[in-house]
Amino acid sequence: MPKYVYRFSEGDKDQKDLLGGKGANLAEMTRLGLPVPPGFTITTDACRAYLADDEVPDELAVQVTTALRGVEEELGRELGAAENPLLVSVRSGAKFSMPGMMETVLNIGLNDDSVEGLAAASGDERFAWDSYRRLIQMFGKTVLDIDGEHFSAALDAKKAERGVALDYELYVGDENERILMEQTTPDRPLEYIQGMGMMLPAFEKQLFGLKAGDKFDFVLKCEDAYGEPSDEAVQELPREIFVDSEGKLDALVVEGATLPLHTPDGQIIRGSVLEIKEEVVVFDFNHPLAGEDLHFIGAIKEVHDATPEEIEQFFGGHDGGCGCGCDHDHDHEGHEEGGCGGGCGCH
Repeated sequence: MPKYVYRFSEGDKDQKDLLGGKGANLAEMTRLGLPVPPGFTITTDACRAYLADDEVPDELAVQVTTALRGVEEELGRELGAAENPLLVSVRSGAKFSMPGMMETVLNIGLNDDSVEGLAAASGDERFAWDSYRRLIQMFGKTVLDIDGEHFSAALDAKKAERGVALDYELYVGDENERILMEQTTPDRPLEYIQGMGMMLPAFEKQLFGLKAGDKFDFVLKCEDAYGEPSDEAVQELPREIFVDSEGKLDALVVEGATLPLHTPDGQIIRGSVLEIKEEVVVFDFNHPLAGEDLHFIGAIKEVHDATPEEIEQFFGGHDGGCGCGCDHDHDHEGHEEGGCGGGCGCH
């Protein structure tokens, strides 16, 4: 039966054609009595057999299993065990050094159960879960040929999930005639989670990376905030949808009022009543701050890793003080209570 697997204790430095450079050097160090962790090498003969037949040799699985059991016995650990699991790394190699050309998969042996065992054994839960993350990323990219950008994007998004609390004042107008539009109160700061799409992207970008105690003072240009007013956002709605059973117009529908309305797909949008006519009510669905540059001044009160409960709460949405899911109250100059004006960066 062909021998496809060599333990480190079975080779030497002269077998680079068979074991590759890494395998031969590890075998040589083991032979010299240097402190090398136990392991084994799948030979180039196994690779050649696979390339010739387009399938893994039948003998390989048995030989790998036998070698792995030997490593488990030597270390007193078991691959994938829920307690104090054995982890192995798989590294590719060749006879000659080829920097950047070879692949590696670390932390094989981690799964949903063994990661808990690693956390307990190491006393470092963050280390354990980061090791598991590395395994998934490396295995997906190297073995399953999944584009690595997918993992990078997911990791970046997760890193961005930070709970932020801040105090701010929002002004519009130029430096000579600034108008205070919104401000938080000391006991009710603006709270949001980065990366959840809750805020204007430009607003989040300005605050990303700031720490508790950091102050900020920036202007969002109109195009990065709510854009210019659009004529298409001014619409006429049938007056009849706002009357009661007696044919009287709802008392809330008055010119200048900002009202929440439901779209056919169940979304809530806010519109300002521009004019009440005999047959229709004219609404302006432009954002109240459309056409304005937004000047924010404030300070960060708190930054922390968002908990699953916080993410679920914010993602699910709820009625908050400003009516936009921020779950905070703030003072509004020139707006109906609950209108928020979106100046806090909310969509």
